[in-house]
Amino acid sequence: MNNLAALVLRHVDARPAHVALVLPRSWDGDAGVVEDVLTYGDIGARVRGLMTGLARAGIGAGDRIIVLVPPGPELFTLVIALFGVGATAVLIDAGMSKARIVQAMASAGARGIVSVGKLLARWPLLPPLWRARRWSLDSHGRGVAPFSELMVELAPGAGGEPSPALPRRPDDEGLITFTSGSTGRPKGADRTQGILLAQHHALAAHVPRRSDAVDMPCFPVVALHNLCLGITTVMPPCDLRAPASADGALVLRHARKWGVTSIAGAPAFMARLAEAGAGPDGERVPTLERYEVGGAPVTRALCAALAVGLPGAQGHVIYGSTEAEPIGGIEMAELLATPGEGFLVGRPDPACAVELVSLPPEPGASAGQGGPRPLPEGLARYRVAPGQPGEVIVSGAHVNRRYVGNPGANRENKLEVGGTIWHRTGDVGHLDGQGRLWLTGRVSDLVAHAGRTLHPLIIEAALDAAPGVRRSALVAHPRAPEGEVALELSGAASTDATLTAARAALAAHDLRLPIRVVATIPVDGRHNSKIDRPTLRRSLEKEPRRAQ
Repeated sequence: MNNLAALVLRHVDARPAHVALVLPRSWDGDAGVVEDVLTYGDIGARVRGLMTGLARAGIGAGDRIIVLVPPGPELFTLVIALFGVGATAVLIDAGMSKARIVQAMASAGARGIVSVGKLLARWPLLPPLWRARRWSLDSHGRGVAPFSELMVELAPGAGGEPSPALPRRPDDEGLITFTSGSTGRPKGADRTQGILLAQHHALAAHVPRRSDAVDMPCFPVVALHNLCLGITTVMPPCDLRAPASADGALVLRHARKWGVTSIAGAPAFMARLAEAGAGPDGERVPTLERYEVGGAPVTRALCAALAVGLPGAQGHVIYGSTEAEPIGGIEMAELLATPGEGFLVGRPDPACAVELVSLPPEPGASAGQGGPRPLPEGLARYRVAPGQPGEVIVSGAHVNRRYVGNPGANRENKLEVGGTIWHRTGDVGHLDGQGRLWLTGRVSDLVAHAGRTLHPLIIEAALDAAPGVRRSALVAHPRAPEGEVALELSGAASTDATLTAARAALAAHDLRLPIRVVATIPVDGRHNSKIDRPTLRRSLEKEPRRAQ
């Protein structure tokens, strides 16, 4: 019936006593974790009550509702209920700056918003909310209604059976997600009900789970996928807006308490678990069978650390993005056994088509143009030669086809070839002789140096392996147009010794680049794992480099 809510509700009816969600509300390394535990029966009661409340409030098919709340029971049940009545859930990354959140709200064109009182108290100062219905989880006041207004308790037998999920067409909107970014207007990826269902099936095939699985994802959206599978989701006890700050030992103890069988997270989060599990006194999760890492480049060093810190479990790297998940993947054992330059992310997933291309700038294109960039001549003329690097583009039933309220982003990131929409990932990579994809950088981050094109991920992988280096970044900016290396040192590493090792790593690539030691290299606000290159460039350009 093309409605994700129907997949969840079938498990509500089939296994109401099965635990669906374990959601930490507070945690402390000594005091433990305070949590909400919801069975599928609890989920069903809340979802069906919210569907009734939304319908009574006049919210239905085609309405967009912003959901800007912490990842608790209200987030998951409200999103499912919105799907159920045919409305569109709009999720905005709370880690974005206030200005970008307001931009996302403006692009969303939402009819209503559910959030917290701290934000909604300022609605008179936020033009995108002037005409919106406003509900607050924790307070109410002038122009703001309590969320409880939408929570209708359905008494058994009163008023007949609750309405089922509304049948939807594949092209009907389902979920719009605005995620963090460093430059330009926020992009709201429009996942229709058809795309949501295709993504669910692609993930279920790529990352299989048994019916008795207990999954701990550090990505809240994965919990929706798990609810469609009918399995148990245990969210980790940490601030999901800052996963790099997680207490790895506390997370693993919580995983052991609930018998977690799989864990998924970004590299910064998984690194904390690897640290907590290392050594003879490290935390252990005997039930853990598998873990997945994605959302940013996964280093060999992290794979090796996880093998030690999470022994007995199988590691897997997932390559994908908000717009296309999954694109590919590889078992960590194969990754560690395969030498090469760059980041090996595995073979393309069967659910999608992947091409490597070299596209020239579009002549006469303007940021205001809407719709994907047409390529009436097809892709053949733009494909790179075997083994050569090219931009990764992807198409498939689970691949996002457009952004809402952002015609420039559609033109820049989407291609139309013979009626098929291709997504430009912005990543650069090459395919090896076994059809495996290696990532070497991003189109916007390649560095022109002395007649060569430098691929940052290749150089950074070599630098990161040097003793004393915690993180490295190769960037170009007006003060260093042919490239400069920023180094963040690990622990009490010697600056002189680390610089010597870094210069040797560069020399192995026939490079002599200026190197600058910095206190920290900025990372993305969402996963704390990807280098925030625009911010780093501005910082390096602002401060003159000292000789090192």
